[in-house]
Amino acid sequence: MKTLKSIMIFSILILAMSACGSDTLLGPKYELVCEVDTESYKYWIEGEEGEFSEQNVSDMTRSQTFGPGGDIENVEIEFDQKRTYSESGNVYFFKGTVAVNFLQDTVSYEITATGDTLDGPQTCISD
Repeated sequence: MKTLKSIMIFSILILAMSACGSDTLLGPKYELVCEVDTESYKYWIEGEEGEFSEQNVSDMTRSQTFGPGGDIENVEIEFDQKRTYSESGNVYFFKGTVAVNFLQDTVSYEITATGDTLDGPQTCISD
């Protein structure tokens, strides 16, 4: 009878936590998310909320190549940034490369995040 009561209490606890939006018993799951296309690129840590401050760890570089008519054919951006979320105080480091080929309308990227709530490096890589 005591075991059944414990199981029922545990089940109620799980239901209550899922109703509150918690992803795991220990709180939200933190995960790198990337949205990259030919127009823009964004990356963030799913599970973090609120505003953040950002600073470059090293200089962001941008290189581009031009076609014979003077139009930009390719752009490549490399970045290495530190981001601190104000609400949680958690700190993350993002390092990556985004390359856009305007002639073929393609994007390739590799963005890696490390930080306070991540078990290890997490990487988004284009297909």
